[in-house]
Amino acid sequence: PQGSAITTNSVRHFMHPADTEGFEEVCHRSLQTPGFYEHIHRIVRGNGELRWVHQQWESLADANGNVIKVNGIVKDITESKKAQEEVTEKQELLEATMN
Repeated sequence: PQGSAITTNSVRHFMHPADTEGFEEVCHRSLQTPGFYEHIHRIVRGNGELRWVHQQWESLADANGNVIKVNGIVKDITESKKAQEEVTEKQELLEATMN
């Protein structure tokens, strides 16, 4: 829900199992080094529906450079991903018929 606190555990709970490895890597890095991060992955909703999301966040540090807070957003990009896939399929079909 909009404005809700999202934890790495809540993200892992909904994340598609095939996408966890890349997330774990970038998540670990973001908790060690302040900066801007992003990750695109799939989630599986409670009803089994598969969705694509784009997470963007910033790790904030104290005066000693230790990460103390993370702020970010999660955006559903499923429709955009579907449109990209359709374009790719049509391009491949066109190339196949031209050859």
